[in-house]
Parts: sequence; structure tokens; C-alpha cells
Amino acid sequence: MENLLEQFPDLPPGSWDRPPFRARLGPITRQGQEKPAGVFITALNPYREFDSFYGEFLDLVAGQIAASITNAQAYEEERKRAESLAALDRAKTTFFSNVSHELRTPLTLILGPIEDALTARTPPSLESVEMMQRNAQRLLKLVNGLLDFVRIEVGRAHATFEATDLSLLTANIASVFRSAVERAGLKLIVECPPLPEPVYVDREMWEKIELNLLSNALKSTFEGEIRVAITATGGKALVSVSDTGTGISDSDLAHLFERFQRIEGARRRSHEGSGIGLALVRELVEMHGGGIQVESALGHGTTFTVALPLGQQHLPQNQLVSGTPKPVAAQGSAMAFVQEALGWLPRQDQLAQLNGAVAHEASGLPSAAVDAAEQKPVIVFADDNADMREYVIGLLGLRYRVIPLGTGKLALEEATRRRPDLVLTDVMMPDMDGFALLEALRQSPATRTVPVIMLSARAGEEASIDGLEAGADDYLTKPFSARELIARVEAQLKMARLRQEALEQEAALTREINKARQFAWEALEYMPEAFCTFDREFHVTYMNRAAMAIAERSGMPHLGESIWELYPSLIGTVVEANFRKAMDERVPVEFDQYFHGDGAEFWFKFLIYPQPGEGIILYLRDTTSTQRTEQALRGSEQLATAGRLAASIAHEINNPLEAVTNLLFLAKMDETVAGNTRSLLDVADRELQRLSHIAARSLKFYRQRTAPTPTSLEELIESVLFFNEPDLKSRNIQLERRHRQARPVLCLPGEIQQVMTNLISNALDALPTKGRLIVAVRPATDRAGRDGISVTVADSGQGMSKATLDRLFHPFVTTKGEAGTGLGLWVSKGILDKHQAKISVRSKVGTGTVFRLFLPLDTTVGSFAPLIN
Repeated sequence: MENLLEQFPDLPPGSWDRPPFRARLGPITRQGQEKPAGVFITALNPYREFDSFYGEFLDLVAGQIAASITNAQAYEEERKRAESLAALDRAKTTFFSNVSHELRTPLTLILGPIEDALTARTPPSLESVEMMQRNAQRLLKLVNGLLDFVRIEVGRAHATFEATDLSLLTANIASVFRSAVERAGLKLIVECPPLPEPVYVDREMWEKIELNLLSNALKSTFEGEIRVAITATGGKALVSVSDTGTGISDSDLAHLFERFQRIEGARRRSHEGSGIGLALVRELVEMHGGGIQVESALGHGTTFTVALPLGQQHLPQNQLVSGTPKPVAAQGSAMAFVQEALGWLPRQDQLAQLNGAVAHEASGLPSAAVDAAEQKPVIVFADDNADMREYVIGLLGLRYRVIPLGTGKLALEEATRRRPDLVLTDVMMPDMDGFALLEALRQSPATRTVPVIMLSARAGEEASIDGLEAGADDYLTKPFSARELIARVEAQLKMARLRQEALEQEAALTREINKARQFAWEALEYMPEAFCTFDREFHVTYMNRAAMAIAERSGMPHLGESIWELYPSLIGTVVEANFRKAMDERVPVEFDQYFHGDGAEFWFKFLIYPQPGEGIILYLRDTTSTQRTEQALRGSEQLATAGRLAASIAHEINNPLEAVTNLLFLAKMDETVAGNTRSLLDVADRELQRLSHIAARSLKFYRQRTAPTPTSLEELIESVLFFNEPDLKSRNIQLERRHRQARPVLCLPGEIQQVMTNLISNALDALPTKGRLIVAVRPATDRAGRDGISVTVADSGQGMSKATLDRLFHPFVTTKGEAGTGLGLWVSKGILDKHQAKISVRSKVGTGTVFRLFLPLDTTVGSFAPLIN
């Protein structure tokens, strides 16, 4: 081919500096084939002349390409032949693997009459023979259906694809494995929400796919769960079967879907198996136009995901089934898988022996003869199979009055019209199935307690669990024996009678319990002590009226709240320690606790007991009045003691004081004393006057002999500071006066002076050398709107702890050790209370203390009225 650039102007030059302008076309000829496999096109070197040697080289390259194609096609044909042989082998093995659930109803109607005839030692009746013949014909039809399925597997027939609710079908199949999974101690999770459209599948093939995956999952899983899930995405239905089992190694994953492949050395519940299960699964999935993938990790589990295309375009049109969709139900092959799986689990022999004992006990039931005078229990029986209705009537008709009906809807109408003693229903029925009938019976108050026994061809304990969880009283699987059915019906009727008697007894006990509960509630509500209960997290769960009254002081709701959130100040205190001790050690605790806040004091007695269930019970008694009475008694006794002490001290001081005063007077009268000596005598005289004042004050701390008079607090404080000037100067203490002009206060000046003396003396005692003392007087108004004077005494001393502040105004409380009597602030508080005055204190260790006083201008209102009169 010449002039390439004219036809292809954009040819790449390759390794040359200009593009080729010629090309050679040669056939790719295969040996033994007349028609070439293709054309070999070669761009010729623009710098080399095309000659015979160049042409022979290109022919050799084309020959090599032809040989490679021939080898690849031969390999492909060999692979197809191998797959065909594998499909034939798989079809042969699957023919014997399972039994359809459709066999169970005819088997019941065949085996039942035969067992009855053998037990009674009499030939079956003509009606029984006819029924067996009909069901044998049906059984033959089902067997032919299985043979048709085998022909599909070997390629002699085709699958039948029909529109199916794949979610419902998948869930039904998975439920068959529930009993085996739960008996193995595992959890079966089925997540099959409805898909946006039906999926075209061959239902029997799909059952084999899912059962194989579930069987493998149970075989390799020893703890955890098995999960079956279905979703729709990207035009495909994705069905996954996951487990938390032992997993599969990467080397085994590559050969997992090959026939006869088994994972050697892995931990499994059983080492049995032909090794074709997963190979069969892959072939069945591919027949549906889908694919299967697997993900696994050793020790973490395995997930199989099957992808089926939605719609029907990917399927042969001649294999599609049109018309009304058939009911979705699991097929008979499920039980073969379940029975095999149950054989892997322990205690199977014991369970079989237990079932045998129950059957033996049922065989000893009394005869069908019933007292004619006794009314027969009414049983409503629903089943869409006429032969089954006739067979059950023959079994139960002599003992009970059986009302046979063909649908669940008719059975519901009959049970609603007249309440039966028992309902016996099949699961799979048109119009209304057994589960819908059961739900309707349980929702109606008239039939809520009617016993319900469900009959179904869905075998296995997983189906029984589904029925019992739905509200059935018993679940019987087809085929069943006559003795088993009679025994279960009789047992449910007896249990219904016992249940009714138990309900009557329960109602009587409930009435008695309610009376006792009402009495206990009234006793708790009206008891004077506060009663509370707390759960394990210390949340308040109950409070009686007395407890509510105490809680109202905080202004916050208490029920449902944590006590530590309601009262955070209790954290770290004795109260918290005792609460946690009672809760953790489950022992009773009793203690008294003092509280101070908002200018008030409270005492409470706590009695904490472990609650019989969980939590604790608290009895709380307000002992404030009792404590105050006891405190008043102790205060009176302490006051008397203090008075005697003060009188004794004053007496002991006054005698030598009088002698020293006389001698000092005589010394000052001596005219020969002058200079520094006379100055020293003046100082001694002033100090002696101070001592005399202190002695007089000690005698007056509990007596009052003067009347209220208008008093300037500034002048009164200055008189106190006058006596402390030597101490202030000697210790180099900085004194700050922050006085503002204020009106006189009507008070007892001697007592107020005693208060000021006490506060200033305490401040000086708390101050180190070169400390700071602040004294302030200013007009003020309290919260009640009274006009008065505010006095502040502040120091930069050592401060006080919170524990000391809580009891600061109690008698004999001191921070001076043995140097103080502990009476000063207690007496000062009493004086201020009598003057309708208020005192507050703030202090911090290492920082200092601030006392603030408020004295109303007229302190005589109330307290001094008797004195003034």
C-alpha cells in the first residue's frame, strides 16, 4: 500500500525522524484452515528498500501469530469440553441431594393412615385408601418435577425462570436454618427488605444456592453470627451470606469454586462433604446470568455475594414463565441441609431420645370415648387441602367438635363469631395464611387468649421458633403422627384451663397486693421523716411528702435527678462517703450531719439502707430544733460557767489592781519624782487603766445595766483603737481609717464597744509584724430597706479555714490555741442579735479576714422594748 500519508496524514513516526509512507498487508493463515484468522498490517521502514528478505521476515512473524491463535483456540475448546463433563457429573450428584418440602403434605396423608392401621391392627378404610392413592399421585408428580430439575443440570432441559419476590424467598430459606444456627450458639440475622421489582429465578435452583452457602457458613462458624442480606444496586440484586467463622486463606480462595475441592486442615464442624457444593453454586448462579464473589480473612470470617441481573432481557425468552406469580415458599431440599447441619451439633442423640419419650407418653393417652353429658371443646381447623381437613376430622372428631374451614379468613370469621377453645391452622393458605390469622386472633380482645397450634410443611425447629415468636402456642411439622397431634391438642386444652385458673388466682393476688401497696404508700406518704429511694447511679426514684417539703427549699425538681448534681457541695464530704459505702458494701449506715448556708443552720440525721433490689433507701430526719434546744441548754451551762469564770478572774485581778493603783497614785504625788520617771509613771497609769477596763468588761459580758443611747460608732471605734495604739506602733502595723460621716446609732454603747474591741483584738492577734488593719464606717441600707451603719474590720493576717468559719460563732471556738477562751465572738454574736444587727465574715487561709457589721439606726425595735418600758 503506497501513499499512506495521503490517506493517514497523522501517522506517528515511531523511532524514525519521519512517518512511514508505505505498508504491507499479509494474511494470518492457520494450518489446515482455508479462511485466514486475520490480516497482519506492517508499516515499512522509510529508509529501507522492501525486498524478498524483508517480506520473508514479515511472513515469519505472521506465522508465529497464527500459531499462537491456534493454540489459544485449542485450549478454549478443551476447557469447554471439561466444563461440559463437569456439568454432567454435577447433575448426577445433585439428583440425590435433597427432598422437596412439597413432599411433606402427601407424605403426611400417606404415612398417617398407614400408621393408624398398623397401630389398630386393622386394614385401612376405603376412604383412607382413596386418600392415600390421591396423595401418592401427587407425590409422583413432585418426583417427576425433581427429575425435570436433574435434566436441567445435565443440559437436557432448561431452567424455568419466573418473577419472584427474592427478598421473601431468601428470608424463608434462611429461616429454615434458624434452629440449627441457634442450637449451635450462634445468631442468625436476616436482612431482606423488599426489592424494587421481582427477580426472575428458578426457585429450586435458588434454594440450592442459598442452602449451600448457609451450610458452609454454619460448618465453619463456632461463635458470633451468620448474616443473610439482600440489596438492589446497579440493576442487580445482591445477596450476601456472611459469617464470623474461621475464614479461608488466600491460597485456597483461588480454587474455592472448583469441583471436588476441599479446604484441608481448616477448623470445621465436620470434614464430610463431596466438595462439589460451591462448584454447583457457581454453575447455578451463572445459569441465571449472574456471578458470585467471595471475600475472606483467616480468623475473621467469610462473605459470599451473589449478583443476579434484574429484568428478563439476559434470560432465554423461551424459559420465562408468565402469568400470576406463585406463592413464595421454601422448597423441600431445605430439610436435607438442616438435618445434615443438626448432625454436626452436640447432644443430637439426647434430643432424639427426648422426642421418643414424648411420643411414648402420648401413645398412652386415654381412649376417644368421652362422657356424652360433657360438652365437647370446640376446635376451628383451617387448611386449604380437603384431604387434610378430612383426615384431621377423622382423628379429632370423636373427642372434640371440629369446624373445618378452607381459608384463614373463614376461620377468623368463625372464631370471632363464637370463641372456640382452640384454633388449629395450616401456615400456607390462600387469602389469609396462618401467620396472618394468628396475628388477627392475637389483636382481637375476644380471641387474644385462644390457644393456637400451627401446622406447616416448613420443617425444622427454626420454623417452630418463628411460629412461637409470632404468638403460637405450639407448632407441628408435617408429616406428623396421629398420636402426636392428639397429644398436643389435649396438652394445649389442659394448659388453657390451667391458664384460666392461674389468671383468676393472679387477679385475686393482685387485689391483695394492691391493698398492701396502698397501705404502704399511705404510711410512707404521711410519715414525719423524709423517705427517698435512689438507683445505682444515685438518681432519686421516689420521695414522700416530707422529702418533697425539704426539697422545696432548693427550688429544684428532684425526681430523676442525681443527688450529686442537685447538691454538688456534698461531693467529697462525709455524706458522699456514707452514701457510697451503703451502695457498694450493701450495709446500713447511720450518721448526723450539720449544714450551714444563707445565714441559717440545719442538722439532719441520716439512716441509709440497701434496697432489696438495687439502689439504696434513705430516711432523713430534720433534727434542727432538737439540736438548737440542746445547744441552748449547753449555751446556758457554758454561760454560767463563763460568768463564774469571769467573776473569779475579775475578783482575783481587782484586789492587786487596787493596791497597785494606790501605790501608783502615791508615787505620782511625790514632788521629787520628775523627768523620765514621771513619764514612765504616766505610761504605767494608762496601762493600769486599760487593765481595769478589761477586768470590768469581763464582768459585764453577760450582764446589761445601761439603757440604749445614741452613739457615734466612729468615736466608739476610736476609743477602742486608743487602747491598742501601743501595740500597733510596736509591731509597725499599718492602720487605715476609711470613715464616712454617719448618724448616731441608738444602742447599748458598752456592749457595742465590747464587740468592736473583740473584733479589733482578734484582727491584731491574727496580724504579723508590719501587717495591715482596715477599719471603715459608712451609712448603708440592708436588704429589708432599713437605714443603718456598716462597719468593716479587715486584716491581712493568717485567715481561717472553711471548717473554722462554719462554727466561728459557737462558744469555746478559738484559733488562738490556749491563749484564747473562745467566748469573744460567741458573746459578740449574741450582742448583735439583741441589737437586730447582722454580722458576716469572709476569710481565706494565708490571705486575711474581713468582718462586716450592719447596725440599724434604731436597734431598740423588738429586743429592747421590755428594757425601755
